[in-house]
Amino acid sequence: MNRLGFEIKKGDIKLIEKIFSSKFLVSLLLFPFFKSEAFNCIPCLAEITNVILAIECLMLFFINICSKNKSKFFIMMILFSFWNYIISPLLGGHTSESIYYLLESLGMISFIDIALKVNYKKSISGISSIFTFMVILNFLTLVLFPNGLIPMSKNGNVYLFGLRTGFSLVIIPSFLFNFIDDNINNNDKFSLKTVICLILGLYSLISEWVVTGIIEVFITLILYILFVLRKDKKLNKYIRIIFISIMIINFSMTLIGDSFSIVSFIANLLNKDITLSGRTYIWECAVNKLNQNPLLGYGLESTVNIYGILKPAHNHWLHIGLMSGYIGMIILIISFYFSCLKLKSQSMSKNNNLICVFIISILIGCITEIQLYFPFIYMIFELPYLLEYIDESDEVDQ
Repeated sequence: MNRLGFEIKKGDIKLIEKIFSSKFLVSLLLFPFFKSEAFNCIPCLAEITNVILAIECLMLFFINICSKNKSKFFIMMILFSFWNYIISPLLGGHTSESIYYLLESLGMISFIDIALKVNYKKSISGISSIFTFMVILNFLTLVLFPNGLIPMSKNGNVYLFGLRTGFSLVIIPSFLFNFIDDNINNNDKFSLKTVICLILGLYSLISEWVVTGIIEVFITLILYILFVLRKDKKLNKYIRIIFISIMIINFSMTLIGDSFSIVSFIANLLNKDITLSGRTYIWECAVNKLNQNPLLGYGLESTVNIYGILKPAHNHWLHIGLMSGYIGMIILIISFYFSCLKLKSQSMSKNNNLICVFIISILIGCITEIQLYFPFIYMIFELPYLLEYIDESDEVDQ
């Protein structure tokens, strides 16, 4: 049942409902959001995908704006976009980052909003299917092209999901949506699709030794066993405290660096040097640069100069700060916090614990990697606002 409170018709056909009642069309709509540098391997594919993505995102955003019950996360993301792309560049005199990321973020939230409100079963099935398909394709590129689809680019080998550090940005969400699909279908065991996604996704992370992704998987596994399998609601109860604790650890690590004891512990655990492969020095440089323009940031110039080489901040929140200053960072942190509060209020949902687990692992991943190169993080943090539609649909189905 369409819960948007908005519909587009052509004759007697309800177009929105028609589209999101097809698993194939849902998968097709999500495909452009997987665009990476690897799309440049096929002539004109990147350009065509950009055009399709722009049109699709504008249409999805328009539909979502016209619909009812817009989430706080969506509203906060609009506020962040207004600050990041208009106010901050205007006052700071700098160039904002590509409009591509603006379209992706608002389009991604709009997509999941519309999809789950219109037809949650077909949409989750289509979403999990395209994620699994892309994980399989990425695995095949690793096997067939061990040096990457674009070997030795300026930042490293490029695979289907871009640089190896970007693998977790797709693989972790692929696990979540397959788990949700299994829950919706009341599968006591993982489906074949989920098993394939898990095996190939884990292989991809381990074979390229994506440390942040491996840590996220390890945390997910532990929390899944402790809370999801045991149906223990304590995780949900303390999600707000967990969020605040992770943020405290995050900023303690980035502001204090390798003198913070937990950094030494993590470095020893992962057999890394005390700087976590140079991250602590990058964080120090990023903080110093940010403090020179703390309110407005630097827009497109959101990198730091490390011995003559421009490097990203290797921390999600520092990257946001360099882009749009502490004001933009605070807006985004508040929006993520609102999602955790909403998740806490949805304690009776059968998918609540599951989403808690993945949100925690992603927040921890934010400490060492930027999570914005694919927009799926926005889809995940919008999910707490959509659990009520899934649960209501379950009651109707029964």
